[in-house]
Amino acid sequence: MHADESSSASVNSTILDNLSSGVINKSEEETLNRVEFLINDFFVSLFDDVNRAYYKKNETNEKIRYNLYLSKNIEQHEYNIDFKNESTGTQEILDVLPYLMLAVSGKCVIIDEFGNAIHDLLATKLLKTISKDIKGQLILTTHNTIIMDQADIKPESLYFIMNDNTFKKSVKCITDIEDRTHPNYNYRNRYFTNKLYSDGLPKGSDDINVKDLADLYV
Repeated sequence: MHADESSSASVNSTILDNLSSGVINKSEEETLNRVEFLINDFFVSLFDDVNRAYYKKNETNEKIRYNLYLSKNIEQHEYNIDFKNESTGTQEILDVLPYLMLAVSGKCVIIDEFGNAIHDLLATKLLKTISKDIKGQLILTTHNTIIMDQADIKPESLYFIMNDNTFKKSVKCITDIEDRTHPNYNYRNRYFTNKLYSDGLPKGSDDINVKDLADLYV
């Protein structure tokens, strides 16, 4: 993930770089409380089973050690779960959150392999939630193709890595591939089924033989 060099944050950067846990000076507690409030609002809005997101704090010698917890409903019981024990996808959401907020605040942000561990529907919900507020530019690379038709992304914002028969790679926008675009086109389906995109798809084969390799494990 990358944000442009002019990126800055209005809250303490140490906390922003360590949202799940860390150590701060006692003088920064108000900032931590502000971050806690915003993370709580975000996770409660995104997850149906989350009641509250909060920091557990331990104070020693003018220092505060903080750890993020989620209070969650699981089978009609409420549990307080250390964030480090959450799923990889939930942790990825917290990891990308500061970068998404930088894009909202007006910065140019690049996130490589967005949503690798996040559930498809959560990844699209996340993008739909913030897209209307982005004042900067958000550039994503991803293998999550469901984003193409579920996150309200305009076709002129979709680019593909193409590979011709000489193995020369190029990056093409849908507007470079299609003769015309249409708001009713499902570009995810077209990507998988339309020959226009064949150079952007992995070349599968019905002749793959795994039996000999499998025999080695017998």
